[in-house]
Amino acid sequence: MCQGHLLQLQQKQSAVKHLNAVSIAISNESAETSEGFRKKNGLTYPILSDPKFVAADKFGVRAADEEFALPALFLIDKTGTIRLGRVGVSHGPFDADALTQALKLLRKQATSDSATGQRGPTGG
Repeated sequence: MCQGHLLQLQQKQSAVKHLNAVSIAISNESAETSEGFRKKNGLTYPILSDPKFVAADKFGVRAADEEFALPALFLIDKTGTIRLGRVGVSHGPFDADALTQALKLLRKQATSDSATGQRGPTGG
């Protein structure tokens, strides 16, 4: 996600917390640069540093033959299952309302799964 998206994500933190979720950003910048940006802009969620692209490669978001990762957004549930993934998030306005709606749907699914004893969208 670009810096603008990180700032817009901060604006949605009360909604994220209300839905019992957390935000974590991952940057290929150094830990010092990421932490400096986080503090300077008052971000309340962590920005993890991935300068060697370990996470980017595992999530498949490293630009081919390049030294940068594509902007991406993933929603991961408590079991570690990726429930929503968007790679190549545009440099335009971050769709924070879509994130909120996706979180609500995931919360509803989790409530439904726990009531029926299922795990995940397929019950497995």
